[in-house]
Amino acid sequence: MKNFENLHKQLTILNNRGVIIPNYQRAKQYLLTNNYYNIINGYSKYFMSNQNNYLPGTTFDEITHLYYFDKEIKHALFRAITEAENHIKSILSYRFAEVYNNKPYAYLDINCYDNSKTLELGWLISRLTKIINSNKKSNENNSIKHYVKKYNDVPIWVLID
Repeated sequence: MKNFENLHKQLTILNNRGVIIPNYQRAKQYLLTNNYYNIINGYSKYFMSNQNNYLPGTTFDEITHLYYFDKEIKHALFRAITEAENHIKSILSYRFAEVYNNKPYAYLDINCYDNSKTLELGWLISRLTKIINSNKKSNENNSIKHYVKKYNDVPIWVLID
């Protein structure tokens, strides 16, 4: 079993392997709040000269900056992907509702889809039915429950999210 190493020991190990630690207190705080395993095992490998030692001049700050850079890229991509997803869902729900206007629960009708994907459609329709039923029976107020009660239909633009 791998032994627990306190923050001081973690930094000592890094220092013994050649990592320069410009601000010891800040490095301890950083490891406490960001997880040694994720940072060092995930990002310090780019600074290694061999399996146990770092390239000369490698600093703790360089490793943490790479971790931060990667985190920022992931956040930017995630924001862009969720924005694109929102646009696609909006267009899809609009176009579907436009074609199947005034047909209650059209998205639950297998005939409203391309019939070459029958198995996938069965799963989708079952999933949508479960979502509607669980929200309908919920003790909390929600948009699905409201539309079922008031209109006996849940428009696709309500369900899409």
